[in-house]
Amino acid sequence: CELVEMAIPIESEPDIPERIMEYQRREFVLLSKIAQREREMRKHRQQANEAVASFEDTRKDSLQGAFVDPVVNVEIGMLRQRLKEKDQQIERLKEQSHNATFHPNSIQGQKLLRKCAHLLEENSELGRQLEEEWMQTLRIQMVVERKKRSQLQQRIVDFEQHADRIDGENEQMQKRIATLGQQLKDTRSEIDRMKRDIEDTRAGNKRRKDLEKEKKTDTVEKLSEEEAAKR
Repeated sequence: CELVEMAIPIESEPDIPERIMEYQRREFVLLSKIAQREREMRKHRQQANEAVASFEDTRKDSLQGAFVDPVVNVEIGMLRQRLKEKDQQIERLKEQSHNATFHPNSIQGQKLLRKCAHLLEENSELGRQLEEEWMQTLRIQMVVERKKRSQLQQRIVDFEQHADRIDGENEQMQKRIATLGQQLKDTRSEIDRMKRDIEDTRAGNKRRKDLEKEKKTDTVEKLSEEEAAKR
């Protein structure tokens, strides 16, 4: 039977980790039951001791070593029987727990160990592949980030050049505005001067006309006087 069992391929075995987990679960359940039974056994022992102590307190000298009350006798007998049954149940649970324990030296244990080693190797290979994929992803992300950084640096250079160009244009515009302001000031001064010249010219023409008019008046008066003298 052992040879036939060894000839069975590993792939035909059920899921080894699940079996191990099932054994561990069963062992945990058995240990829990054993702990519960031990607590119950201690409780029953305590009750039995209390009953015996109560019986010893109430016994009489003439009935030393015998039960006074038949009811107490029955209860103590029942408690002892239950205590015996609990002890037997605990032994059975311990035996089941021992049988469910994993034995690495058995054929089944060797198969489990080989399967676990194979699973560990597969996990290691998967971990290595995942690490390589993760590193490859990081490399790609690094290349992308470097490209973005280069593009951002180029944009910063372009912005700085554009800002320098705008500063130069603003400086030229300021100079142009200053030149136009000076030209406007000179033009206004020239206009004011021309206005004054026009006013002066108008004033001179009027004065000349007045003089001419005065001369004409004087001439007419003289002619009138001469004609009057001739008469």
